[in-house]
Amino acid sequence: VIRDKDLRERHLGDLQGHVYQDLVKLSPKAYEAFKSRRSDQEVPGGGESRDQLYNRCTSLVQKIGENHRGYPPLLYTWQRVIVVSHGGAIRSLFNRAAAKGQHPGKISNTSVYSLYLVSVESVKNGDIAGEAGLVDGSCTEIIVVRHGETEWNALSKMQGQTDFDLNEAGRQQTIKVVTDTDLRERHIGDLQGLTYSEAPKVNPIAFEALKSPRKDQEIPGGGESKDQVFRRCTTSLERIAEKHRGERVVVVTHGGIIEKLYKRAVPGERPGGVWNTSISIFQLSEGEISGQSIYGMIRVISEKQNIWNRLQVEAMLQAS
Repeated sequence: VIRDKDLRERHLGDLQGHVYQDLVKLSPKAYEAFKSRRSDQEVPGGGESRDQLYNRCTSLVQKIGENHRGYPPLLYTWQRVIVVSHGGAIRSLFNRAAAKGQHPGKISNTSVYSLYLVSVESVKNGDIAGEAGLVDGSCTEIIVVRHGETEWNALSKMQGQTDFDLNEAGRQQTIKVVTDTDLRERHIGDLQGLTYSEAPKVNPIAFEALKSPRKDQEIPGGGESKDQVFRRCTTSLERIAEKHRGERVVVVTHGGIIEKLYKRAVPGERPGGVWNTSISIFQLSEGEISGQSIYGMIRVISEKQNIWNRLQVEAMLQAS
């Protein structure tokens, strides 16, 4: 964890600590400055202008992108950085990245946004066609998360750069780790511990079972069939969705499991390479089709989830 003051919330000067509805009465000049349409208008009491907030947080994110570039020799490789910040800072980043006229809407506590920073060379070479995602080895994905709820958030107080701990709701919004054995990798019986090149030589029967097109083919030595893996992992995900309706849940699992979940969500399609630390997004609705939960799979989270899928090339953050 690295802390950087350039991702702090906007300093609101004399308004900090006051409830929003009381601002006009308590400090009318500061409130007028805060509501001013002038982006260079500072707030009395040491408060920042919108330009100052914009410049410091976008400059920092570009530095992060420069320090965490992907690996140019390898096509479709990039680095991912997670940043926890504040609503005002995230809004400035959105304004830098999104096409003119787009708005992020309400930035709720723990909401998630994804920024893609690309090299200027990528734009010049035509490697980007207006769509965020894997572009080339110079791409950096920065996942920006708004912090959990604080007491002042709950009271609608102008928090600014005042440092407050999370309240009970904010602590409940943080990640809780739960282990589920149904999300383990496929048990491959006698082949476990062998390299892929060793497997056909050491145990050809088990290897043949692994490669069998039959979905009900189990692997000697207690190994599972494809059907068994499919049923347990999809059932687990549906169980998680039922328990967490209307919520976002992070699941850390294995490549074979993610491929099965992908097949459940997008029948007939292949997920491609499921790389270590890669992220796949599933949406499970409340409805059912033929007695089964409805799955939706999007490899880059859509705008409905407060994450940008398509951006104008000229509006993307560019790490020079």
